[in-house]
Amino acid sequence: MKNIFPIAIFFVITHLSTFIYSQDLVPNCGFEVYSNCPNNHGQISVCEEWYAPGEGTTDYCNKCNQTNYSVPNNLWGSQEAQEGRGYAHLICLYPSQASYREYVQIRLACPMLAGETYNVSFYVSCSDKSKYAIDRIGAYFSIDPIQQAGDLRIPIPGEPPVQNVPGYIMKDKNSWFMISGTYMATGGEEYLTIGNFMSNNDTEVENLGGAGLMISSYYLDDVSVIPQQPMLKLGNDTTLCPNTTLTLDATLPCAAEYLWTDGSTEPSITISKPGTYGVQVSLGCYPVYDEIHVDYFEEPDLGFPPDTVLCSGTSILLDPGPGYLSYSWQDGSTNQTYTADHEGLFWVEAKNDLGCLIRDSANIEQIEVPVVFLGNDTTLCYGSSLLLNPGSGDAYTGYEWQDFSTGKDFLVRTPDTYWVFAENPCGFDRDTVEISYINCDAALFLPNAFTPNGDNLNDIFMAKGVNIGKFSMYVYDRWGTLVFQTSDLDSGWDGRFNGNDCPVGVYAWIVYYENIEGTPMQVNETLKGTLTLLR
Repeated sequence: MKNIFPIAIFFVITHLSTFIYSQDLVPNCGFEVYSNCPNNHGQISVCEEWYAPGEGTTDYCNKCNQTNYSVPNNLWGSQEAQEGRGYAHLICLYPSQASYREYVQIRLACPMLAGETYNVSFYVSCSDKSKYAIDRIGAYFSIDPIQQAGDLRIPIPGEPPVQNVPGYIMKDKNSWFMISGTYMATGGEEYLTIGNFMSNNDTEVENLGGAGLMISSYYLDDVSVIPQQPMLKLGNDTTLCPNTTLTLDATLPCAAEYLWTDGSTEPSITISKPGTYGVQVSLGCYPVYDEIHVDYFEEPDLGFPPDTVLCSGTSILLDPGPGYLSYSWQDGSTNQTYTADHEGLFWVEAKNDLGCLIRDSANIEQIEVPVVFLGNDTTLCYGSSLLLNPGSGDAYTGYEWQDFSTGKDFLVRTPDTYWVFAENPCGFDRDTVEISYINCDAALFLPNAFTPNGDNLNDIFMAKGVNIGKFSMYVYDRWGTLVFQTSDLDSGWDGRFNGNDCPVGVYAWIVYYENIEGTPMQVNETLKGTLTLLR
């Protein structure tokens, strides 16, 4: 089981990370995370990510227990950690053992990029029991891990790119000393090795006297490799055009964990509304954070009317207003205004100085002044009906009949004077018709269609007649199924069968009737026909 101390509450990590914009590529940079508490010599490998590249017995010290490998007290003296609870210990010179060296090596969280400059630093402190102090400790970067031959010095071309100033002896046993510098990568460097890479002859040594161990050893803590150019770049705050999206991409060229302010854990998100968007990326030693504020250009009203009607012979001026770089209308014209004098869909795209295209449209229909005609005055047989249809209308025309009803049609069943008033935005018209009734001997009427839609207009299919005695009516569907029957002239079919609405279509009916007794001419007839059920 891995251990880490101190335990950091997520809120604190998140809060602190909002101020961290540069990425430290060194995992476990403070030697805090370990798999087991050290209890013996040469156990650097229990410190997660760190290891010795050869047979040199680099040590790991931590406060997790009280042994010879604890902090602050251990085999080599007493020293608190530069930060936290752990650090490494390595021998950088052992005069009696010729070229004996100890190193620490680690794989960076992300390969270095060619031409990028990195700020490199680490802290060292000379151990209390060191009899010698030296001037040569450095950091070396390589594409592949470098291997130490046994416990001998690792030869490298030239000198390490980041090292202590030659000639400056690091002999302070009380404080920590930072070694720092910059490194321009050639590209692909992924391994960092720290130690004394110089030969004994090229290493300046000072005998500190006393009864110390015949070595020059140093504690090592807080190693950092930070690119000068932030790896995480969401970009500058920006303003977007309406109805556009922006993809924020935090992808880094190596394994990393992502946490956006909206909870997403993907490397990128696509946004479509204004706000502040931030991402925390876990890579290397500390999470890194960046954020961007996104506004949306508020789309103005171009002044178009809502969908409307245009009376025949009139026009309407469409004007999105001044101040735009360009205008583009549905017919390709580019003037600021457009005169609409016919029906159709009219639209414009206006471009502002941000390059945003603002679009508006209006659907215009052209209508005429209504003209209505109810027909000539007429006479009907008692029991018959007449559907009055004004013969004119559109979606914008309203009707009012003599009984103040507002349907487009009116079913006449009684003698009277009927009139209708029709009006739309372009004008109005009115017509009147006189309907009279007479008694028709043994007359019977059946409609050819009805609309059982619950509007109380033509909802029931039924026969109408005068002087009718016996009466029977049967209604069949197209397959010959009897869907309705009655022997009551005043009873009709409501368009249902077995409690269910019958489908729209044509139905057949058969009527058997006799006129009333006492009529001079007796009538006994069978009538057949069809009706259309509409809804």
